[in-house]
Amino acid sequence: MAAVATMEGFEGYWGPPTATMDWCEGNYMVTPYAAEFFNSLTSMFIAVAGILPILVHFRRRDCMEWRFIIAFLSVTIVGLGSVAFHGTLLFEHQRWDQVPMLWTVAMILYVLFEQKHVQPAYRILPVVLFVYAVVATLATSKRSGDMQWFSFHAFFGLATFLAVCKVTLFYRSLPTDMTELRKVMSYGFIALGVAITVWLMDLKLCNQLHMLPAYDYWNFHAWGWHLMVSCGLYNILIGIWYHRLKVVLEKDVSLCLSPLPHIAFVPPPPGVSEKIQKLNAYTGILILGTAPPPSPIWDLFPESPSRPNASLGLQGG
Repeated sequence: MAAVATMEGFEGYWGPPTATMDWCEGNYMVTPYAAEFFNSLTSMFIAVAGILPILVHFRRRDCMEWRFIIAFLSVTIVGLGSVAFHGTLLFEHQRWDQVPMLWTVAMILYVLFEQKHVQPAYRILPVVLFVYAVVATLATSKRSGDMQWFSFHAFFGLATFLAVCKVTLFYRSLPTDMTELRKVMSYGFIALGVAITVWLMDLKLCNQLHMLPAYDYWNFHAWGWHLMVSCGLYNILIGIWYHRLKVVLEKDVSLCLSPLPHIAFVPPPPGVSEKIQKLNAYTGILILGTAPPPSPIWDLFPESPSRPNASLGLQGG
């Protein structure tokens, strides 16, 4: 258990911690209603990383398989559970964080094993993963203390190791000409590597880190682990989804990297106006469809009196 700082003599709204983990951020340092304020706040990064792909691409539901919808929503549930865990440091809320993590990694394993098959190839796989998730849930939610810590990390660590192996093999199998996909996957690997590094530092070097000025307010678990694991999961899941659409299901899609990696669908779905498509070209984010090649911003407002004319040597796209 990590050493922590706490406001001396102050218990906070949720009472003394009952969770098996109490992270390096000082308890109730900001408000009496949040045990670890910044850890709780930045847990929303994880929730956003899960729901964002669904919101960005919701107009193309024909391309969103249930396996990816469930995987993305599972990540969001993990983030919300993490908010509750860090906000209260109660064991019952710790389970809201850890149990969804077990089910999420099981769902991601299903996505990875069935990635290259149009139709499900491993009929027994859902049963195996379901049994794993149930057993892991029972083993980690009915115990406390060091045994609970060991049980959770044993089950979660084993499944995560298998997922990392599958993702690594997937990445190594990608053709070199799929540069955008390889970049997105690389960004995901780098982000997860940084996330694990700062997670371990916050866990093992807490006393030393607290010698740094105001460490409670910029601690590694909050601004390192939560932020970087969100970026890593987002990039890797987007990359896997794009590969399945493009290569396996042979959909007419492209992968856009800036400023937020997303999948562009061709042609745009019905009902997407020309102005919205042009606006997407400037934001770089696919909101309601696919953006065409960028054209001057004034083409969005053809009747605007500020539109430049040809005499200035400027032309519309």
